[in-house]
Amino acid sequence: MLIQPILHKPAFMYPWEKRTLFIGRLPEPVTAAYGAATLVISLGDPIDLKVGGRIIHSGSFLIPAGVRVSINAGLQPVAIFHLDVLGDDYKRFQGCFQHQGRGITVSHDLRDETDFHAQLNQLYRQPGASAVTYTQLDSLLEYSFSRAGSLSRIDPLVQEAVDHIKQNYQDNIPVEELAQRLGLIAQGASFWPLQVAREL
Repeated sequence: MLIQPILHKPAFMYPWEKRTLFIGRLPEPVTAAYGAATLVISLGDPIDLKVGGRIIHSGSFLIPAGVRVSINAGLQPVAIFHLDVLGDDYKRFQGCFQHQGRGITVSHDLRDETDFHAQLNQLYRQPGASAVTYTQLDSLLEYSFSRAGSLSRIDPLVQEAVDHIKQNYQDNIPVEELAQRLGLIAQGASFWPLQVAREL
């Protein structure tokens, strides 16, 4: 999807179900606290990212969900990759950065930055079809994760619950109904397996 040109260069947005990619130039520094973990990669020279009172100068950053940052890319085009909302991508990126953040701090200097840089620059120069682009970037992520030995960690019950909510988004599904569907007991904000609940 082509969006409004910025600084006479096009910018592109790829809104997929699991992830979202913006690729283009930022007309000015952007301050935000993203709802999902976010990977930011400069397609040119290193850029500045401010978190707390600290400025980090790097070509790539991994920002935890909810952490307020300011991105100053100057004239460099950037890729801003909003990762999956369940946090699986974020967890799997642990070990993929030379400078790994802890807790709510930002990681920077992606070990496979050169590979991401090359593929994202190619995409910026020659935008591809949405489905093909997603497959290519997903393969690149999986390659990076595998080099770090990171396996997917989403609990199958959580995935099943999310899938059910997505398929029935128009319904206001009671927590108790969702728990029953998953073979759980809802107790306040907690869920217990039926067998455990019977033993309590």
